[in-house]
Formats: sequence, structure tokens, C-alpha cells
Amino acid sequence: MITAQASVMLDHPHLCAPWWATCAPPLTCPTWRFRSTPPFLTPIQQLLDQGVADGSIRRFDDPTTVAASIFGAVRVIGLSVTAGRVP
Repeated sequence: MITAQASVMLDHPHLCAPWWATCAPPLTCPTWRFRSTPPFLTPIQQLLDQGVADGSIRRFDDPTTVAASIFGAVRVIGLSVTAGRVP
């Protein structure tokens, strides 16, 4: 999952440029709190569910927050790597 997201970001850096504009401290960015699970977190949550089911990871009290944390970490890494690559 991480490799796939990083590959998309590296192959299409122009798609990442708008994401930089949405980076802000949590208190000033209304998108940091989700009222429902955003669709982009669904694949991550499915992987977490599979890991819980097969015993490879422990159950989480708040899987949405864990999925958002993983997504955010990959996003920041990808944005850092693609910075300056936008034509």
C-alpha cells in the first residue's frame, strides 16, 4: 500500500502540488477531523481489519485514527519526495 501510494506520487508529482496547499496545523485545518470515514481511508482500514483477523496486528480502539495516521505519514513522505518535481 505504501509503495503503491508513493509510486503514484512519484509518477504524477503534478497531482501532489494541490496537497501542499492543504497542509496546515490541525487547529486551522477543518479536514483533520472526520465526521465519517473518508473513502481514501477504506483500503487502509481493510488492511488493518485483515491484520486483526489473521492475528498479525492487534485490534485498535479507533481504527479510523490509525488509518488516518498511516495515510498522513505516507502523504508527508510522498510530498517531501516529490517536492520540486512539479514541472
